[in-house]
Amino acid sequence: MKKHKSSNNNFINFNIFSFLSTFVRSLIEIFISLYLFKKGFSIKSIVLFYFVANLLAIPIAYIYAKIGEKTKYSYIMIFGYISFIVLQIILRHAVISNYYILLIAFMYSLYRRGYWVSRRFYITNVMPDKKSSCRFLFVIFGGHYFIYKFDSLIKNYL
Repeated sequence: MKKHKSSNNNFINFNIFSFLSTFVRSLIEIFISLYLFKKGFSIKSIVLFYFVANLLAIPIAYIYAKIGEKTKYSYIMIFGYISFIVLQIILRHAVISNYYILLIAFMYSLYRRGYWVSRRFYITNVMPDKKSSCRFLFVIFGGHYFIYKFDSLIKNYL
């Protein structure tokens, strides 16, 4: 099977993009946990934060996908970045309460889902063979999600 130069470039771009975005996201998650702990939040509160953030991610991802079908996914990614900036502002004014944990979990979910929903649709546009890209997304992101959840649990308890 003959490979096309653009196909190789897309694959290289995808891998660079995937590495950088995953690395940065992991750093953000580590620092949010450490920051909350340093500000006096208990481990229970930090686990509550991640639990609520992941619970909210389900309906937010669905809403973003529906909006993305009607507009451009880049708008959702921009909204995700704006949510991240708002999250950072809120984090600077930490108040130890469950309401605060719920608020930052919501903002974190808006940021994370805005970015990752758009990223997944970017990948389907980069991959040349749409059938392969759908199978690829199913396997990679299903496995990635499982590993990520397990890794997050481990990080929170160490």
